[in-house]
Amino acid sequence: MFGGSRRSREGFLTVFGASTLRERPLIVLDLTQAQICRELSVLTAQMGAPVDVQLLPSRQTESSILDGLRPDELVDALVEAVYGDTAEATRASRSMDSRILNRLCDALGEGVTPARIAAGLRALLGDLDDSGSLTRAERNRIADDLLTDKNKDQIRENPLRLESFVQPLAQLGSERAGRGPATSRA
Repeated sequence: MFGGSRRSREGFLTVFGASTLRERPLIVLDLTQAQICRELSVLTAQMGAPVDVQLLPSRQTESSILDGLRPDELVDALVEAVYGDTAEATRASRSMDSRILNRLCDALGEGVTPARIAAGLRALLGDLDDSGSLTRAERNRIADDLLTDKNKDQIRENPLRLESFVQPLAQLGSERAGRGPATSRA
């Protein structure tokens, strides 16, 4: 929604959201950083429906935004977030980034997180990593076996671009453990 005052956007969201909630669950993404969904979340909690307010980026460590995503879905989301609708978003660039991230996620196995993806991309770049996100064996396997030296030279900018995008998301959901499903929170 664009335009209008903060209060008019909040009022519209409250009316629209309350009517929508009668039929189905609702996810609201508020990019204003003005918390225009606060009135709706308070009303929803008063109705007895579960509410899960996640403040990003300020409280990204508690976010569940990535919960339930398979590695291939996470890769798709990351590639879309990197490129969006930019003119530089060639099919070849998207495809190459998807291929790199999918191979990396396969190498990471079950524990695919933004922090481990960022560490894996640093390993591909030959950077030292002191984050503790990867074991030495994982780091060596990714650095030495994921891509041939010729491929690394040809696509050097891809892992660099991806790492610079993923690194700020490294802590996303890192303190989510034990939070459980959507709950009413103040």
